[in-house]
Amino acid sequence: MPIIRNIKKQFQGTKESWGIYWELYGGWKSIISSTYFLVALAFTLVCFPVWLKGNENWAWFNLSNSILPNILGFTLGGYAILLAFGSSKFMELIAGDNPKEEGASPFMKINATFLHFIIVQVIALLISVFSLIWDFKTGIVAFIGFLIFSYAIATSTAAAFAILRLARWYDSFISSNNK
Repeated sequence: MPIIRNIKKQFQGTKESWGIYWELYGGWKSIISSTYFLVALAFTLVCFPVWLKGNENWAWFNLSNSILPNILGFTLGGYAILLAFGSSKFMELIAGDNPKEEGASPFMKINATFLHFIIVQVIALLISVFSLIWDFKTGIVAFIGFLIFSYAIATSTAAAFAILRLARWYDSFISSNNK
């Protein structure tokens, strides 16, 4: 059955891509210990009236559904610009294995940061749409949805700092070439 083989091949490629991302990002340990996740958790707890009590005329998912598509579009555009950033010599400098350093290259770490930002936004949007359809204004689904929505907003700061690091490296690269 060529269709079944093709489906299996597709799933294997997807599984491999998720494995690469998960390893580069650092898995659950990196998420749970992240300042951004802890800030999102604190914000979610402080905003308990939104997801615990609810409101007849308004729900947490309305906020999420109105904000996240715009952020996601902006993020994808920014990610495309990021990949086109700098000269080929600069990319060679930050990409590839470095025998002096352990782990992934700076280029791959920045890519993992942006991919994580995108994945969190997509998951938050999916939970938000699901909650809208099934009217989960309160309860555990609302808590998890609002937490992931808050985390998506918080990770925008992490992505911005990744761009700042890249800009700093690029600035140092240009400065050293101008000497």
